[in-house]
Amino acid sequence: MPFVGEKLLRQGFDKPTVDLMMKAYRDSTKKSYTVYLKKWAFYCLRNKVSLMNPSLPQGCIFLRELSQRGLKYSAINSARSALSAMLPLYDDKSFGSTPAVILLCRGAST
Repeated sequence: MPFVGEKLLRQGFDKPTVDLMMKAYRDSTKKSYTVYLKKWAFYCLRNKVSLMNPSLPQGCIFLRELSQRGLKYSAINSARSALSAMLPLYDDKSFGSTPAVILLCRGAST
């Protein structure tokens, strides 16, 4: 999950502190996040979107595209959590806690 560590480094944490923080993630979480962060990286490259500082709508479009590909709510929710770990705050909220993302995920659960 290098993108998550990179975010923490950019926030001013030193590498030993980031390394310790990254140990808090379970192996299963790291594996799941890595899958969706790779998909995010390809999406950003394909669509010329900022990997680390996209607009909120760009992140929502990514989640919508995952849903349109047939991914179920649990997968969309994992992707939301992965993006929340690496993206900046939007109006003092993590990506996954914004009203727009909550609404989108509710729609994906139906």
